[in-house]
Amino acid sequence: MAANLPRLVDATDKVDVQNTAFATDVVGRFICNSWDEATQNGGVGFDAVVIGGGMFGGYCAEKIYRHANVRVLVLDAGCLLVTEHVQNLSRMGLNAAGAIMVQSDNQDPGPRENV
Repeated sequence: MAANLPRLVDATDKVDVQNTAFATDVVGRFICNSWDEATQNGGVGFDAVVIGGGMFGGYCAEKIYRHANVRVLVLDAGCLLVTEHVQNLSRMGLNAAGAIMVQSDNQDPGPRENV
């Protein structure tokens, strides 16, 4: 994979995978943004801001979006550990290996990508 992600910290070099306050992987960099990236990217402003992405914050953000079809920003101080939909990585264009089915532990291929 070519290094093409700008770092969240000021730097001129490009990286494949970076260690940030959000996560240590590519997924965290694609779905988590700094405040400046989220608010000053030239896009449409947010209609609603939800503080906290825990059980209630995530639920409220989803309901606001679904019922009003508005742009919602979720602010959360925690980091991304593992996404629920890891099997969808290959669809994001990250060249990650797709999901496979194993019948027993000895068929497990182990880690296949640095994501």
